[in-house]
Amino acid sequence: MAELDLSPAPDELYYGSTRVDRLYVGSTLVYQRTAGGYTFTNTEAETYVNAMTVEPNDTRKGHIDTLVGGLKTDGLWSKIGLLYLLAAHDAQAGRLNAKTPASHALVNDGSAPTFTTDRGFTTDNTNMLDTGLAENALPSVSETDCHMAVYVNDNTSSGTTEPVMGATNFFRIGSKSGTNATPRLFTNVNATVSSGGDRTGFQAGTRTGTTAVGFHQSTVGSNTDISSDTRTPSSSNNLKILGRAVNPCAAGDRVAFACVGEYLTNAEVANLKSRIETYLTAIGAD
Repeated sequence: MAELDLSPAPDELYYGSTRVDRLYVGSTLVYQRTAGGYTFTNTEAETYVNAMTVEPNDTRKGHIDTLVGGLKTDGLWSKIGLLYLLAAHDAQAGRLNAKTPASHALVNDGSAPTFTTDRGFTTDNTNMLDTGLAENALPSVSETDCHMAVYVNDNTSSGTTEPVMGATNFFRIGSKSGTNATPRLFTNVNATVSSGGDRTGFQAGTRTGTTAVGFHQSTVGSNTDISSDTRTPSSSNNLKILGRAVNPCAAGDRVAFACVGEYLTNAEVANLKSRIETYLTAIGAD
């Protein structure tokens, strides 16, 4: 039987080779590891940081803690199923699902996309990152109650129409047509929003019932009636970042943030945009 080990440092406990983050005697918490010298306000942020192979500095921990706390305050945390902060201090950290760090970390589809510290992941028009989840298995997502959002901080190949996140062609974001962004939320009908032909910055799409809305930066699209075409979520096409299940996006597109979840109101999308942009600015990733 493995023994409780007080090494290598007095503030860390190990059970065999496994680091103990919390220790209970019955229902009483008798030990809680504090990552580095930072004391977290939000246990969800601490769980995320503790899952990182390379521990971030206390300043970064504070930014993560503030982001998670803000999403909780705005009522967004419970509505997000998958959350990826791809602009990170380390590639492994950027692949983690911040909402539930023990599951659905991003894996390579092909060779590893290029990672740039504090900026995100870039494709070479060949490789993508795979959530490992088909459309019909995405947490907090259904065909009539969903959102998806991304932040692109580099788009050197602006001519492409391929999305920067998607599964089938009916659940995607980051695509554009001319001067419009064209997210789709389990439909073949675009939730069109003016983008000036630019894929950079914050983009989102949200759907409730048969109404979908697209967002690009601070521009909000009109309500789009998609009752004429609703598609059942696929059981065989995984959600991918840096493209969709059948095609990668353009070389040069770099993604710093991505999430999916249940329907968000226009005001909630605005709050999500503000929280994410504040975080990305704080770490130099905007």
